[in-house]
Amino acid sequence: MAVNITKQGTRRLRVLLDMDGVLSDFEGGFLRSYRAKYPGEPYVPLADRRGFALTEQYSKLRPDLEEKAESIYEAPDFFLKLDPIPGAIAAVKEMVNMKDTCGWKNILDPSS
Repeated sequence: MAVNITKQGTRRLRVLLDMDGVLSDFEGGFLRSYRAKYPGEPYVPLADRRGFALTEQYSKLRPDLEEKAESIYEAPDFFLKLDPIPGAIAAVKEMVNMKDTCGWKNILDPSS
């Protein structure tokens, strides 16, 4: 988080949000895409996912799976196709409209 000072001298809180796992379902989207692209390959079920870097788990299944896993989330538009986390969009819209919070509408229009 950061504080933004407006022309009028008032302070606004700027909230930065991570997209994967906060706004969008990275894990579910990854697994669906991986299984669709590599249907015969071993995979890590969602319930068994551990840690941040999923490529580590895939390389433990078989070393060549690390590159296949990377090809999924590095594909063009992968992040654009992720499903939103339930309630995330409504929460962001609520934050944007909170008093003294610098949201996207303020970043896009610094005069506001």
